[in-house]
Parts: sequence; C-alpha cells; structure tokens
Amino acid sequence: MRFSATASFSAGIALSGPGTLTLRSALFSPLLNSVTTHLHSCFSHGLWPVVVPMAVLMLEPARWRRRALVAPGASADAAKLAVEAPA
Repeated sequence: MRFSATASFSAGIALSGPGTLTLRSALFSPLLNSVTTHLHSCFSHGLWPVVVPMAVLMLEPARWRRRALVAPGASADAAKLAVEAPA
C-alpha cells in the first residue's frame, strides 16, 4: 500500500539514526540482543497469528463469508500447532 513517497523517504531518514544506534548497542550487548530476540519471537509467533485473522474476520461484512473463512483458518492453526508442538 503506497501512502506517499515523501512520507516514506522522510520516515526512512528520520529512523536511520535511531536504527543505527540500536544496531550498535545490540551488537555489543548480548543481553539486549537476547531479550529483543525473545520479544520478537513472542510477538511474531504468539500475538500476530491471532491478531491478523481476527482483523480479517472483523473487516469482512458478509456473515457467510466470515464463516467460510473460519474453517481454513482453524485448520491452518491446527497444522501450525502440530508442527510446532514440543515432542
């Protein structure tokens, strides 16, 4: 989705300084690197798989289509749990 080229370039320039400082501190701090890695993993594997499907269901106006989206989503969740479950 394209918002604005000017806004994208401005955000990139504004975030390059803090991004460089964060990268430097993470490279020289193993504790910070470990904590941020675990936070990202919790977000990407725990919160995101719940929030995105719920957002899709909330955006769908037709009730029958919402119900049609639940079955594939539930089967994908079951497959994910089966693959990622500890032995």
